[in-house]
Amino acid sequence: LTIHHPQRGQIPARLQGGCPMVDKATALKLIAELEKMGEKKKLRSMQGEEEALMQWMRRVVDDHPAFQGVPQHLKDKMVVSPQSSAIAGNRKLRKLWKREGGVVLFLYSGRSEGFHMKRAAKDLGFDVRKLIEVDIQNGSQWDMVSGELYAELVMMACDGQIGAVVASPNCRTRSRLRHVEVPSLPAPARAWEGGEWGKEGISINEAVKCYEDDVMMLRAMMLYTIAEEMRKAKGESRPTSFLLEHPSPPKDIPAVVSWWRTPQWKALKEAYGLEEVDVDQGEIGGKGKKATRLGGNVDVQLPPRCPMKPEGRKIEGKTPHQLVEESRQLSRWAPLLMTAITEAVFKEIGR
Repeated sequence: LTIHHPQRGQIPARLQGGCPMVDKATALKLIAELEKMGEKKKLRSMQGEEEALMQWMRRVVDDHPAFQGVPQHLKDKMVVSPQSSAIAGNRKLRKLWKREGGVVLFLYSGRSEGFHMKRAAKDLGFDVRKLIEVDIQNGSQWDMVSGELYAELVMMACDGQIGAVVASPNCRTRSRLRHVEVPSLPAPARAWEGGEWGKEGISINEAVKCYEDDVMMLRAMMLYTIAEEMRKAKGESRPTSFLLEHPSPPKDIPAVVSWWRTPQWKALKEAYGLEEVDVDQGEIGGKGKKATRLGGNVDVQLPPRCPMKPEGRKIEGKTPHQLVEESRQLSRWAPLLMTAITEAVFKEIGR
């Protein structure tokens, strides 16, 4: 037997009990070289897979009907290199998600206090280990605009771990209050026919708000799209559950650039057979009148309306600070709505 190494030349070998043998020191060096070669090969494979996923995501944002008309600077924020990290959960949870899938992703869930989705899921007896609640109010690691979390969630979506995407993005730049004539309240930041992604002439601060709100919305849509397209590619029968919550479009103010009126939402709705339903949270025990629309493929069984309808929201005589604080309080879903959505989503994914 002759062993020839491309760098070391001929390596002495002997037969012992019919097996070729080299001395221990040489063997350890060869093992280390082989392991290093394997790591390089694995890294090249991972890099190749990562680039293939990036190219696929670029095709999605360029070709998918729901993303037509989106400005390029926002499309660029939808495509990131998928990364495995430990932001969304610890090692034990990540192993569970990878093994079983069916993760419920709740984007922009609000503070982890009061009656939030995890508490509702516990009360209903569901497995809360499969729930990820995401909101920057609970720490900078949950930043979906400029943090690293989105790349981790993209990896999970590509890997088939996400079974449901629930999203409640900011509505501050699409609010009807911007179209109500109250001194010192912010003026409209968006307009139809060219200003859907931010009106020309608005301040830098307002432009940043539009940008952040759009990134949050589009990244939620992108995660759902990735999860659903991967699900179809793998031939899995259970569709990815999706539910988007945003204020209902005000019929009396057509100038409001409501997300529900945009061609992007209408295209997503048509592409995946999504439906819409309106509910006034004030009629199901909310703190005040709040017309809300739910869009998606989750069959939410809304609770019965209260016999006494809430009074309409009054703005006369209130300061801008009071109106903003009132809107902030109304941003949390009414407990009955939170319960209904939680029950519907977890039942949809069979958890």
